[in-house]
Amino acid sequence: MVVTALLFGVGHLNPWQFPPALIWGLIFAWWVILTGYLWPALVAYALYNNSVVTIQHVDVPFFAVSEDMNVVVFNPWWFIAAGVALAALGLWWFHLISNGRQPASPAAVENTDSGNDGV
Repeated sequence: MVVTALLFGVGHLNPWQFPPALIWGLIFAWWVILTGYLWPALVAYALYNNSVVTIQHVDVPFFAVSEDMNVVVFNPWWFIAAGVALAALGLWWFHLISNGRQPASPAAVENTDSGNDGV
């Protein structure tokens, strides 16, 4: 999980993106291990990237966006706080809906579909 997250962070090839990519890589790997499916992590990554691209093209008050992508512009404190709060809320919600469920193995599904209803 850690190696995958490190590769995910390094794969962004940008020192400013490495720390958040490492954190998201750990979260995404945890989701895959917990659910047994890759799609929740892919959807979350797509939504995250979509929010970043959208914020660059929408005029948000008090949110500085540089036209030159080589100029570093730091996010305002309220944007970072909102991101942390939403991430915590999302992780809490994900924990509630997952509730420690493990994906069923094919053998377990086959046994429950046998039609004998435990008789």
